[in-house]
Amino acid sequence: MMVQLRHIAATLVFLSFLSANAQDPQFSQFYAVPIYLNPAFTGNTQQARITANYRNQWPGIPNSNSFVSSTFTFDYNMEKINSGIGVMVQRDQAGTASLRSTSAHFSYTYRVRLNRKWHWKPALQFGFGQRTVDFNDLIFGDQLVTGNSTSASSNLYRGQGISYMDVSSGMLLYSRDTWWGVAAHHLNAPNMSLVQNKSPLPMKLSAHGGFKIPVKRNIKKKVISSFLVAGNYKHQQDWDQLDIGTYFSYDPFIFGLWYRGVPLKPAPGSHLNNESIVAMIGYGYYNFRVGYSYDITISSLSSPITAGAHEIAIVWEWHDPQRDAKRRRASQMYIPCPAF
Repeated sequence: MMVQLRHIAATLVFLSFLSANAQDPQFSQFYAVPIYLNPAFTGNTQQARITANYRNQWPGIPNSNSFVSSTFTFDYNMEKINSGIGVMVQRDQAGTASLRSTSAHFSYTYRVRLNRKWHWKPALQFGFGQRTVDFNDLIFGDQLVTGNSTSASSNLYRGQGISYMDVSSGMLLYSRDTWWGVAAHHLNAPNMSLVQNKSPLPMKLSAHGGFKIPVKRNIKKKVISSFLVAGNYKHQQDWDQLDIGTYFSYDPFIFGLWYRGVPLKPAPGSHLNNESIVAMIGYGYYNFRVGYSYDITISSLSSPITAGAHEIAIVWEWHDPQRDAKRRRASQMYIPCPAF
């Protein structure tokens, strides 16, 4: 019975990808993918930063590697001209027919000092992508009627894919212990249809923010323990999602626990709009950090069927030790958001 439920879940999820408008992949450790969350996070580092993220969603359903997302980013802080530049490469695979999306994005942000406490960063992002699917792995109606292993429909669409351009923007307002941001992705609503139809990628709006409370400092006044509250709200067409939770760090460890859902907005059928509880643990050593999180599904598509979701994030930052640290601290501050 459990195997049948898993096959049904896999089928319904994949059909939704083909029949509905495309939606973006998601990451539970959203602050470990800063450029993906908001292009205004570009350059939020002392000099340069590399991030790598991998997510395997619903590994319990058949073909456990069918819902996989991965992202690689590099960004650089151009301190002398108050700017940041970055590049992001992303790959997403969904369903047994290998519905794949691959894209590369380039972002630029400029830092404006409003006063001694607050900074403002607007940003633009331009991307190019390609979306493909292997129609040979799908079963069409004429195959069921004739009993043939091949389909005229699959031959009609074989080799087809779609290339597109993507435009996004964002901004951040931040101080040493607080930040607020908004982002608008897919401003041009690129067409994602694979069958010569119109299937625009809906614009995604997000609002995020948080604050950091130092708990303990060492003898050099460096914060070695802190408590942080953060959230991220997303809206894309008829789909809403809220991630809200807390992080606690005690050098070199980081622990996180947060909730995903929109409890005040009932899901279809008047059910509570709950999705998952996410637990995370991370470790940092100098400029290197790694985090692991697990999504515990609390929706009707329960964890025994989906086996939740696994996610790994790696962040590496570096800077030139020859830079004048005092001058750097006086000229700018960094957004105090978590690394994971």
